[in-house]
Amino acid sequence: MASDSLLEQEPTFSRVRSTDPEKVKAKKLSIGRERSLTFTSVKRVTSSISLKIKRNRHIVAKLDLYFTAALSISDMLCDIVMIFRYFSRGQGGFALASIICVGLNLAVQSYLVFVQHRQKNDWLLMAKEQTIVFSLLKPGVDAHRVATSMKQGVGEVTDSQTEMTYMKIVELVTESIPGTIIQLFAMFSARGDASVMPVLSLASSIATSAFIATQIGYEWDADQHKRKIMPSLYGYLNLKSLRRLFWQLSWLFLLSVFTLMMRAFTCVMLFERGGSKLLVAVLFGELVGFLLIKTARGDIDYWADISFPSVLTQRSFLFFCCSWTACPQFRHPLELGGAMWSLIIMWTVALAATLGLTQQDEAVRTLAAAVCTGTCVSYVIFLASMESKYRNTFLRALTGKGFLRDEYRNAGTDEAKMFVVSYKESYWRPEVGDEVKEWLQSKLPGWLEEQPEWFDQLRRSQIPDWAIEHPEVLLRL
Repeated sequence: MASDSLLEQEPTFSRVRSTDPEKVKAKKLSIGRERSLTFTSVKRVTSSISLKIKRNRHIVAKLDLYFTAALSISDMLCDIVMIFRYFSRGQGGFALASIICVGLNLAVQSYLVFVQHRQKNDWLLMAKEQTIVFSLLKPGVDAHRVATSMKQGVGEVTDSQTEMTYMKIVELVTESIPGTIIQLFAMFSARGDASVMPVLSLASSIATSAFIATQIGYEWDADQHKRKIMPSLYGYLNLKSLRRLFWQLSWLFLLSVFTLMMRAFTCVMLFERGGSKLLVAVLFGELVGFLLIKTARGDIDYWADISFPSVLTQRSFLFFCCSWTACPQFRHPLELGGAMWSLIIMWTVALAATLGLTQQDEAVRTLAAAVCTGTCVSYVIFLASMESKYRNTFLRALTGKGFLRDEYRNAGTDEAKMFVVSYKESYWRPEVGDEVKEWLQSKLPGWLEEQPEWFDQLRRSQIPDWAIEHPEVLLRL
């Protein structure tokens, strides 16, 4: 009887659905209102955060600069820690190689600082700048100068942003990337060592190098002045939507990470097949092939006024950095060019796939397939995330001289035209020299009277004497 009474009772647990249509409808409306309120609240919070970030974009940019500088300094300190670790574990060869990389980084930075300031003939300033380099504070000082919008001084080769970029390139080429290779070979030479420290250090080196390469691309493209002066080249990142910007930068970062991993994997495979001779031969052959292509196209000269040995050094550094990090700034026609940028990535994928997929070890084949696939997917999605007019800049085969010619003729303002004239004269004079002379003759008198903000002492010093026919105008300049 007790069991019958229980069966006859009305169920009271909440999971039983009501059959009353009005109650069901009211319940659905209540759930809908709750979800709508939740979605609206989340949207308000994210919109508020986005608005604050947009309003304080300059502060975010400064924090980004200082964070990257701290990352560079910490990466060098990490290399120093690894040097002591190599010595303590009897790996003196790797320790010596790391010391050479750190020393080479400081030496090249010191030389670039000398080139940047030598025309000023101020030895006290030179001593100060060299002290900044050897005290390991150069990344922080460069970040501060860019964050405070320090202008290029008369007698300086480049502006503060360009100087900071080249210092980062030097760091990548002479320390970060070689450090990654050294750590990888050290791990392979001690395969029985299960220590976590080498793995973490290697991962840190790859992430740091990829972040620096990504940040270089972001800094140059997000610069409003660059977008104003060269709108055909800068603007591929969507700064209006933070979500879209984060999407683009994420794939750019992954492209750099996969490229680094792929190059490191290729170096290990080449070394295992033919030792150091094969490795050096392939890397050197890549560089020679690049320089020969540049020479054949009449594009070997550099846009800055430097000696030919410095031109070869600069071109080599940029090629090495691009082939390891896929930094998007190097697709600039004055650097490597869009077609060369894409060609380097595809060549690296082909080489890694050829070496990795022909290995007997299944784990090696899987790693090769994963890294190559990751590189190709990142490359395609990154290019697909931008407008077609900017996508073309990553694919076109345009020389530096042709680029400056087009920029001058398509420039919408006098400031943009004068920016073209600020480059090395041999880069633009053969193409548009007569046009520049005629343009300056008609514009200079007005500029000297009106004194536009952009027509400062630096721009005046960049006007060639041969383009001025009137002595009184030359005297006023």
